[in-house]
Amino acid sequence: MDDKAYDLLEKLYLEVQDMKKNMASKDDLNLLASKLHAEIQAVHDEVKELRNDLSAMEIMTVKNAFDIVKLKSIRL
Repeated sequence: MDDKAYDLLEKLYLEVQDMKKNMASKDDLNLLASKLHAEIQAVHDEVKELRNDLSAMEIMTVKNAFDIVKLKSIRL
């Protein structure tokens, strides 16, 4: 019975060691987190730029609509 328990424990130990080899280290996770942070910041900056561009487009659209109304009123 002791041999069976020892064999099972040895098997379990080997599986755990194999799992540890495949796991990411703390440094790996920190590196990944910093890369993700940089990518998220870049996307955030792009979205801010797009908001500014959309605001400018909205202003131009309103101005154009106003100019069209003025031209129509002059024609009448």
